[in-house]
Formats: sequence, C-alpha cells, structure tokens
Amino acid sequence: YRIRSFVDAINWRVVLPDVAGVGDVAIRILHEYKTIGRTGYAALQRPKPEHIMQAMVYCACFCIPVVTFLYFDKDRCQIADFNIPFDPYIWGTVANKIKTVLGYVDSKEMPPWDITAAIQNPPECLECEYFKFCNPPIKIKKK
Repeated sequence: YRIRSFVDAINWRVVLPDVAGVGDVAIRILHEYKTIGRTGYAALQRPKPEHIMQAMVYCACFCIPVVTFLYFDKDRCQIADFNIPFDPYIWGTVANKIKTVLGYVDSKEMPPWDITAAIQNPPECLECEYFKFCNPPIKIKKK
C-alpha cells in the first residue's frame, strides 16, 4: 500500500490473566495520542472517525487487535481514553481508498480532492502540504 507513517506506541505484549476457558492470553495494543482543545474535548464521546481510520491502517499493518486512544485536553491537562477493537469493515474501506488513490498515482493522473482527502472538511485542508495540488473547494479569507 506504500504506507509511510508513524505509530505513537505499541505494547507488544499485554497479558490478560485468567481468560475464562483459555488461561493467560497475550495481545498487542496500539496507542494513538491526540491533543485537543477544551471545546473539542468537552464534545468528545468517542474517537474521531479520521483517527479511527488512521489507527485501522496501523492495526492492519502490524496485526494488532486493539487500539487505545488517549486524547489530551491541552487547555486543562485532562485525559480521555477510548479502547476500540480492530474493525475489518473500516479497514476494508480504507484499503479500497488506498487502492483507488494508487490507481491515480500509477496512471500519473491527479485524483479529485474528495477521493484523496482523509476528511471531508475542506477548512482543515489548509494545513495540508498538498493543499495547492489538490485544490479543495474552499474559500480563503483575504486579510
């Protein structure tokens, strides 16, 4: 998939003791650390969808069954954590998107912004290093 990224942390061996009918079980757990402001933190009920998509890529690449998201409220020094299992459906959606984008890359054709965007919120595209190439539909306010 030509993936290049950075994983925040992986616990390679977490032992779950005395699993009923099995005994001790060791699993791997992926950690994703996210900083967020007070407003976003207050509204946080679960990991953001784009963060889940990112984590499913890591889980698939490293064969990891569980992700722990740690959201840090940078304004009030609070932490929220969420544990989610690997979701093969989400991974399938992400893998199909990657294949589509690679098809454009291999044919040397510029893909439409909405196919390559990790999120469908063009204002967040302003910080992307590829903004000037994909030209998302956004109005830039002039000072």
